[in-house]
Amino acid sequence: MMRSKREVSHARDEQEPAAPSAAAAGGLSAPLANLPTDPRPAVGASVAQRAWFLQLLCYIAWYALLLAGVAAYEGEPIRVKSRDLPLHWFDLLFRRTGAALAFGLCAARVTATLRLAPSRGPDSLRRVEVLWPVGIYALQTLVRGVIYWLHAAGYILSPQRYARDNQTHPPHVMSDHILLGASVHAALACEAVMALPAWAAAAAAGRRPAVLLLRTYSAVATVLALLVAGECYFTARYFHPPGEILLASAIGAALFQAPLLGYARWALGRGTAGAGSAAALESAGRKHSID
Repeated sequence: MMRSKREVSHARDEQEPAAPSAAAAGGLSAPLANLPTDPRPAVGASVAQRAWFLQLLCYIAWYALLLAGVAAYEGEPIRVKSRDLPLHWFDLLFRRTGAALAFGLCAARVTATLRLAPSRGPDSLRRVEVLWPVGIYALQTLVRGVIYWLHAAGYILSPQRYARDNQTHPPHVMSDHILLGASVHAALACEAVMALPAWAAAAAAGRRPAVLLLRTYSAVATVLALLVAGECYFTARYFHPPGEILLASAIGAALFQAPLLGYARWALGRGTAGAGSAAALESAGRKHSID
């Protein structure tokens, strides 16, 4: 008796085993097979875009405000008191804390990262994000302190101004305040982007409280960097001639800002890889628990 086509097809399906799926052939479990191939490119692009935006914002504000202050320099004698300026409150904070602003922010970032994103990566990555910036900030603080001491003691002086300056006050060759501002601004701009890899990993893992806290941290560091730039605008406008401002900013760019820009770029490259790995592990864990 002839069998129908449906019966023939059903018999063939019973005799031939189904071909293994690509995930099974590769030894992957079903939850892992549903993961994106590699989350790191998406995470890296997100971190890079935010980092470029924050760094450009900080440094454009710094140089634009310094140049604006130089262009508006009101000459001598000084006609204003610092207490009458709009950012006098921040000037007091800045003078009393100095580099401690950067160290305090760094300590807050490290604490938040370790508590909110503990699966960031291997110990080598944590050294990049913790020990390296602390070491760089400390070295730069030491270098700036040595330059300030040499300048205040009169070993670094301007012969052109020596004849007309008060002999009881060592003549200036640069603005110490702008040099301090350059070093602190560079550290704050660096800190503004150093939380981005942990932020991206927390976002990929769906940890909203961690994302909010790390986003707030980046915003605070950015605002502080902008305040330093704004406060230094008044220094350039009222308290030091253009030559002293430009020399201090050039020394600050060479000794403080350029090294920290290079470090931030290198560290973010390392941190992005860690963020992508953490995102994959977190996503795998969530999918596995759901399945």
